[in-house]
Amino acid sequence: MRLVKRSPGCHSLLLGSVDQPKPGAQVSNSVAVTGWVLSDEPIRRVSISIDRRLAQSITPDGRRPDVDSLYPQSPDRYKGWQGLIDMSQVAAGPHEIEMRALEANGCEADFAIIPIEHVR
Repeated sequence: MRLVKRSPGCHSLLLGSVDQPKPGAQVSNSVAVTGWVLSDEPIRRVSISIDRRLAQSITPDGRRPDVDSLYPQSPDRYKGWQGLIDMSQVAAGPHEIEMRALEANGCEADFAIIPIEHVR
């Protein structure tokens, strides 16, 4: 987990983790992305970008009892998210997948950047 940048006026602490892909993963035509995110404010959306270009927006909709046990004060019941990113139009070679969360109060913050390699 690495907090990279936040929009001005963000006062809550955002935490998140990516279960897959793992850093350095070699991916082909599509890549599964999964993880969890939470904050002091409810999370409305997780945006996933490839090399800073939006690929998909996901609403967290998965239960994560493992995360709930560590952060019982979180206002969100659903902290888990998952998606499938189409890589067919992405050039072969190294890329970055960036995860960014939008809180209910409008605050946006990156919570992970995962380096991958697209192989054909």
